[in-house]
Amino acid sequence: MSGDNLGDKPENAGKSATAGAATGSRTVLKDELPIIRSEEALAKIIHGTSTSTITTAAAVLGSSPICKSSDDEEEFLLPEFNQIVVKEFETAQQDLEASAKIPMSSKSDVKDVEMELEIAYLRNLVQCLQEREKSLELQMLEYYGLKEQEATVRELENRLKMNMMEVKLLSLKIESLQDENQKLKIQVSDYSRVMTELESARSMIKLLKKKLKSDGEQARDKLASLQQKIAVLQENEHKDGKNDVEVESKLKRLKEVENEAAELRKENSRLVQEKLDLMQKLESATQMISSATLKAPEVVSILLIRFM
Repeated sequence: MSGDNLGDKPENAGKSATAGAATGSRTVLKDELPIIRSEEALAKIIHGTSTSTITTAAAVLGSSPICKSSDDEEEFLLPEFNQIVVKEFETAQQDLEASAKIPMSSKSDVKDVEMELEIAYLRNLVQCLQEREKSLELQMLEYYGLKEQEATVRELENRLKMNMMEVKLLSLKIESLQDENQKLKIQVSDYSRVMTELESARSMIKLLKKKLKSDGEQARDKLASLQQKIAVLQENEHKDGKNDVEVESKLKRLKEVENEAAELRKENSRLVQEKLDLMQKLESATQMISSATLKAPEVVSILLIRFM
């Protein structure tokens, strides 16, 4: 196998390795460092060695992970790669200087040494690129993990907002229920007051009914006795028409009895009016109870059972 063919295979391997790492290292190019162009650096490292060595080293560096632009701008390398390449160049320089001191028997020995150096350099470069690929994969996994955590945090924030809205709605509902409870307490106090007034009105009505009944009986008895007296006086008037003095006295007595009867009628009418007023009050209280029963039947039923 010739030296040119061996030089082509490592160069293709280096190109494929660097092409795979170039796509992964685009996002982390902020800390890249500029290096000198490959031909000049190799010329300084080799210090006057053969032209074939400079050419092959330049070809190797052309396939290294250096970003080139169309306008021939400065080339950049990642910091860790920069250190590794500098070390490799120093090692290559030392090896070349040592090999320059050793007398070469033929041109093939020089090419073999150059090939071995290039192969060692490319192997180291491939190994570095593989390590860089692994680190980039780890960074990518960390990035995806952070993305997932960010999505989880957003979901938790949305849930927290929904829970806060539910808490606000529940607090408003609690406030409305407390207001309604306060209103019900006021209504219950009003119902108890109305029930006490109703109970007192009922007792008063019972007493007035008893008094009205007794007063009516007394008035009827008085009217009956007065009617009997009037009848007796009228009979006596017809019988004793001779005695005017007695008649006048009897007439006076009759007028007095009539006045008493008129007073009794007035008293009876007053009692009847009081009875009507009490009946109206009882009806109004009953209507209030019925309306309260429609609003809060359970409370009124409990109060009615308590006061019955």
